[in-house]
Amino acid sequence: ALRWAAVNGDEKKGCFMAGQIAGLVKKEQTVHEIIQEIFSQAEEILKGAGKWVK
Repeated sequence: ALRWAAVNGDEKKGCFMAGQIAGLVKKEQTVHEIIQEIFSQAEEILKGAGKWVK
């Protein structure tokens, strides 16, 4: 069944494996969107980083 899905791409006859992370996925995103989100979050964190350094 895994072969039907993974190799043949048939999600009707086959089955896909999902790991522990699957429960954390909240929305579908392109790689570009994910990278942009990571960079935006990093910028926000770094804006406040000065208060952590003496």
